[in-house]
Amino acid sequence: MSTIVFNLDTPSLAKTYDEISDSQYERGQLLINRLGVMATSTVLDIGSGTGRLGRWLLADRLTNGVFIGIDPLPERVKIADEKNTSSNATYKIARAEDLGFIQDSSIDFVYLSAVYHWIADKPKALKEIRRVLKVGGKVGLTTGAKELAEKQTNRRILKKVLTSEKYADRIDLANIFPSNRVTATQLVEQFIEANLALSSLEIIRNDRIQPNGAFIADHMESSTFGNYLNNVPADLRSDVRKDFVAELDKTATQEGIKVTGFTILAIAEKSNQCKCGLKKENNA
Repeated sequence: MSTIVFNLDTPSLAKTYDEISDSQYERGQLLINRLGVMATSTVLDIGSGTGRLGRWLLADRLTNGVFIGIDPLPERVKIADEKNTSSNATYKIARAEDLGFIQDSSIDFVYLSAVYHWIADKPKALKEIRRVLKVGGKVGLTTGAKELAEKQTNRRILKKVLTSEKYADRIDLANIFPSNRVTATQLVEQFIEANLALSSLEIIRNDRIQPNGAFIADHMESSTFGNYLNNVPADLRSDVRKDFVAELDKTATQEGIKVTGFTILAIAEKSNQCKCGLKKENNA
């Protein structure tokens, strides 16, 4: 089981992520559009990173509301603070499992864009999210679909490299790939236990064209804040990256490298109802 740690980030990784995180940025925009954030809303962005998505939200629609961005990575919060030009926005080093600095029933919208899979104690985080949401408030998230992990381009090619004769005797796959991801079914169960009413859940296929293998490796390194290949023996990491990039480049066409992934997008609401799954439509 791979271990995720939060002390491997660097200024360089944070800067790179701010510059090349287009896939997370665009899915985050989709999530916010689905949530229906309004100009006067109070919004909590959990895992706000370098603030890129928050800056778009503040400029595009949250013109008279309140924005709070939290992230456990100081280097990313530093960039978010440096680039923040909105008086109604604040960024803070914090984790989803402890929102004690936020009052009960004070938030209209909470979102976790490409973040949920990094949270170790998901039940505790959802309990905290429900506490800070107003009745009728919404939480939305995007996260990788665990049930389709083997169909994702990056995972498939990295696994091919790591199981090759060159590395097979040195690397235990169980220690490489993230273990905190959830399936759609597990996510439904977690929302039910948190007493949050799901209004929508879908799995979205994402196809992107990336310029080359090195770009993809840079994206993986920066988006995992140093955890990418961290559980590979140190003396093998350089070679694994080189071979991973080479395998990716073999798939390139004139347009670039097609990268496929699968994302769960889910939205739930805080209601006064007891344990609930999918919110029923009112057909009256």
